[in-house]
Amino acid sequence: MLKVFLVEDEFIIREAIRKTINWEREGYELAGEAGDGERAYPMILDKKPDILITDIRMPFMDGLTLSRLVRENLPSTKIIILSGYDDFTYAKDAISIGVAEYLLKPVSGAQLLESMKKVSELIAEEREQSGYREIYEAEHAERLKLERGRFLKEVIGGKMSTEEILNKSRELGLKMTAPWYEIMLFQCMQPEDGEKAENTPNPADLFQERISSMETVQYYEQMGGSCCILLSGNSRPHLKDTENAVAALARTLVKENGNPVYFIAAGPAVARISEISHSYHKASQLFSRRFRSEHSQEFFFEYSQNSNNEADTEKEAEIDQSAMHFWKQDRSFLLNFLSNGAKEDIDSFVGSMVADVGKQNLDSFLLRQYMLMDFYLTMTTYLQKLGYSSEVLQKAFGNYNETAEISDVAGMEDFLKKWLDKALGLRDETSENHSLSLTEEAKRYIQLHYAESDLSLGTVAKAVRISPNHLSRIFSQETRQTFIEYLTSVRMEKAKKLMHTSNLNSAEIGLKVGYNDPHYFYYIFKKSTNMTPKEYRASVSFSSPSGSEEA
Repeated sequence: MLKVFLVEDEFIIREAIRKTINWEREGYELAGEAGDGERAYPMILDKKPDILITDIRMPFMDGLTLSRLVRENLPSTKIIILSGYDDFTYAKDAISIGVAEYLLKPVSGAQLLESMKKVSELIAEEREQSGYREIYEAEHAERLKLERGRFLKEVIGGKMSTEEILNKSRELGLKMTAPWYEIMLFQCMQPEDGEKAENTPNPADLFQERISSMETVQYYEQMGGSCCILLSGNSRPHLKDTENAVAALARTLVKENGNPVYFIAAGPAVARISEISHSYHKASQLFSRRFRSEHSQEFFFEYSQNSNNEADTEKEAEIDQSAMHFWKQDRSFLLNFLSNGAKEDIDSFVGSMVADVGKQNLDSFLLRQYMLMDFYLTMTTYLQKLGYSSEVLQKAFGNYNETAEISDVAGMEDFLKKWLDKALGLRDETSENHSLSLTEEAKRYIQLHYAESDLSLGTVAKAVRISPNHLSRIFSQETRQTFIEYLTSVRMEKAKKLMHTSNLNSAEIGLKVGYNDPHYFYYIFKKSTNMTPKEYRASVSFSSPSGSEEA
């Protein structure tokens, strides 16, 4: 409903305008009135009306002066001037100010209402264009984010030449030239037996939002929910300061938002773009240790302070002494990886596991076979709990006896990687089904609540118990529509049905499908169907019992 403010120094005329128009029925709210511009101005700033109707000649402050002030401070407010003087100078001044309508007195209620409807259509059109522009900008930002993520993934994977990296980074608006680079990895997750407090924000989402504003930081979200961060710096100390700032931000957000388990890993600093993949490889090896811990941990590299050749003096910090004997303790690390790991983690996970057991120990055929058998049993038991039958698992992983042909550690690593690749593929099938069910649940919620004017992505995400970012991502993937596009399509279908089966007017139908502003509903409907509500109703040969329909 549009707000209207009326300024007229003649009380009788002001009263006639106020009483002649049925404001609410026509889709307006008379938000205030005054007898001169000086009194009206502070009230207008407070009420922020959509439409200002003002006389041109008034004591203390005339209508043109008031209009200039309103245009300067409330540029979206549309102004209708009422004038008793057929003077071109006044009209010229009104045009220069940007007045929407200039009416000569005496003005009937019907004439004024007609002018208000014209102005209302202009307001609705501007709002519509603004709304679509916001949707476009949001979708463009999402596409750019995905392109940047794919680009960074290729950089980290060592799949591009330095020239290709520099050219592509310019296209995407990324700053990639710096003396020093480093990769960090971050993930936070709720323990299986933990409970997330209602309305507690997701620290991972907040973390990504905050680091996106840091000039020397680029990031993308990896499969499995971990965040891969590329830091750049003008010097080693500068790079270290950025590393400390990112790590401190992660710790703070985790502490302030439910204190879930989190993991941070940082690779070594490198001096060339072509060496970024090396920093990522080292960070991934450390990061894979998160699958062995139920508690938050941070993994970093240290450097010798006495060497002149920094690139050759990196050494892994001593972090977890118990990891050297992890295989003999329990299998929780493997179950954790099967539940939360991603395919891109497989190489680093297997490499780290083999390194911790010790390649020299794995020269023993018996130890290799023991590990393989235990690995196989743990993996297949996990998948059976997801609902996979023995027959499916037999077909996927073949005969365990084939492992007897493995003659060295390298062969064992290849076997484990193939197994994990298949296992995560089967797990992801169930995950995709879960995403589909979440999308269907979201769609059902929209179908039930589309009439609520404040229905939003956040409202639906809360209802299906996931973050708005995650819902937006899976909803677009599964429906090929954004949340806004789907909600609008639902509302328009409901509106068309009401036009076909009821005698409600356009404003009433707009309210029933979630649009409080009848003028905005009119334009959204026209944009969606290429017809006005009246034209659509005529096209389906429906005659209202009342015999009329508002345009």
